[in-house]
Amino acid sequence: MNYHEVGVIEMRYVIALSLIGIPSFIVILAPLPRLWDVIVDGDDITIIKLFVFSKKFKFSDISYAKITKGEIRLYKENRKRCIFMVDAMNKGHSNFVKRLRKEGIEIIDTRAEADRKMKV
Repeated sequence: MNYHEVGVIEMRYVIALSLIGIPSFIVILAPLPRLWDVIVDGDDITIIKLFVFSKKFKFSDISYAKITKGEIRLYKENRKRCIFMVDAMNKGHSNFVKRLRKEGIEIIDTRAEADRKMKV
């Protein structure tokens, strides 16, 4: 290596920083309030992602929910993909499940099925 090349940042360091550093920084920010949040106000549900991206739903839009070990996936009628999910680590997770039951939304619990598969 020549002395005149010392100030140049090598591309491999830039790639390593972008592949490891940026996702790590986002994970560090994850516990911040409003980074990923679910706000329930009456019949309205607002999903906030990364402070600025938001989606609005109503409880009447949800046809059923699936509870897995780490999350609740909510589905709309005639759609195979979930419309949004609520992480089990959110502090209002249990209140959200109670509200789903109160609204009469079908809840499919797949946690016991996953435990049986792991034991086999």
